[in-house]
Amino acid sequence: MSEKNWTIGLSFIILKSFSFFEDLIKSKMSNLGCGKWQCLECGFISKSTNVSYHIESKHIISAGYNCSVCSRFCRTRNALSTHMSLKHKNTDALE
Repeated sequence: MSEKNWTIGLSFIILKSFSFFEDLIKSKMSNLGCGKWQCLECGFISKSTNVSYHIESKHIISAGYNCSVCSRFCRTRNALSTHMSLKHKNTDALE
């Protein structure tokens, strides 16, 4: 990875390129078995999906996501997805 693609500071990662985003999240998770996963950053334990959301919202700061309909800024992909389903459910806009 080149320095222009990421910056590390205070255990947060600011992403400027998303080509390795999913691998980054998976690298911060540990499978405990029985459907449980653990965040390697802080020890949070839950189902895989919840740990993924947790890592993205607590330990990875992306450049953010803008709504393609109203330009609202969302910090996470999950927040943008929720916004789209609540505010633009009848719009044909793609993320």
